[in-house]
Amino acid sequence: MLNTHRQVDQIIEHLSKLQDEVARRTHLGLTDENVFCEDFVCGLLNLVHGYSLRNLNTAKANYPGIDLGDKALGIAYQVTSNCTATKVRTTLEKFVKHECYREYSRLKFFVLTKKTR
Repeated sequence: MLNTHRQVDQIIEHLSKLQDEVARRTHLGLTDENVFCEDFVCGLLNLVHGYSLRNLNTAKANYPGIDLGDKALGIAYQVTSNCTATKVRTTLEKFVKHECYREYSRLKFFVLTKKTR
């Protein structure tokens, strides 16, 4: 039990460090870390939720509106460090314009940074 608690603490610590690093880099206009995080988030969500997400940007660079998708479950994710109303609206517009809803009935956002107030 103690070992499990220690492992959970380490996971939380590393995710917090990643969150802070992404926020710092995004503040400087450096968003390359966000792109690298797509594969990490894909693996994490697959592990935690049992999805079969794949990074859609590897098949088509800058896939319109979404980053990760599991066609069998009809779920898609946008991985972002920016969760403003403008970002959500733009993502939804692209999702509809490119008819992503035909393959993905659910769209979720995975925000890499802390919630803004």
